[in-house]
Amino acid sequence: MFEAFSGNHEGVNKVLEERWNMLSDIAEASAAERAAIGAVTTDYRAYYREAYGLLNDPRWTKVFSASEEDKKRYGSDEYGLGLILAKNLVAADAGTRFIYVYDGDRWDHHSYIFDHSKANNHYVTCARWDKGMSALFEDLKKTPGKEPGKTLFDETMIVCTSEFGRTPYFNPVAGRDHHRLTYTSFFAGGGVKGGRIIGRTDPYGKECIDTGWKHKEQPKHDNTVATIYSALGIDWRKVITNTPSQRAYEYTQTAPLSGGEFISDDEIAELFD
Repeated sequence: MFEAFSGNHEGVNKVLEERWNMLSDIAEASAAERAAIGAVTTDYRAYYREAYGLLNDPRWTKVFSASEEDKKRYGSDEYGLGLILAKNLVAADAGTRFIYVYDGDRWDHHSYIFDHSKANNHYVTCARWDKGMSALFEDLKKTPGKEPGKTLFDETMIVCTSEFGRTPYFNPVAGRDHHRLTYTSFFAGGGVKGGRIIGRTDPYGKECIDTGWKHKEQPKHDNTVATIYSALGIDWRKVITNTPSQRAYEYTQTAPLSGGEFISDDEIAELFD
């Protein structure tokens, strides 16, 4: 996708324009039928106009470009290319405020986690993550931010997390299984004070013995989400009621889980202290 878009922008634009004109002609010819459907057709037209505007923006080819040097530094797989695209999106400053990079199914180490003979093992996975993330940090730190004296690293929060940890002991096939009692989340940039470990486990990584924040219970994923919303300047306690399903939407979960498990809607403010 990177090579195709970055190398032939003129050809892509020509095809895009031809298809847009065809769509416009069809819309004009079927105006009466569309009017009978109702106001929803207006939403569709607005959606297509927005997409057309984005694809016709000359900045998008730069966003989807990846030099050979970048690929060497970040990696040329799905993860590396995703980080390059994320870096380009942040640098473009064209309105994107949240970017999700998928790391692939590389960390599901149920078997042979430390076996060098396997294509996917802990050494390979960690080296791949370190390489891409280090390159991202370097590029964001050397790119000026919007505020004087700030860099894009200062103005961008980076969060790496998972849905659970791994058992501290090995299973029968030399792997580690799901472990919900402890797991690690990584925060950097965006005002986070780095170089610290917040919270502590026992020597085996089995149980949490220090939560690291103002509550006695461990933070949950919704606390990570609240922290991201906070950095974006969004009120994470807001509830949206005018949804299509008429069901209220909460930005973060506050209802008790089964068994009465603790839930707080707090941000993890200790990251910034």
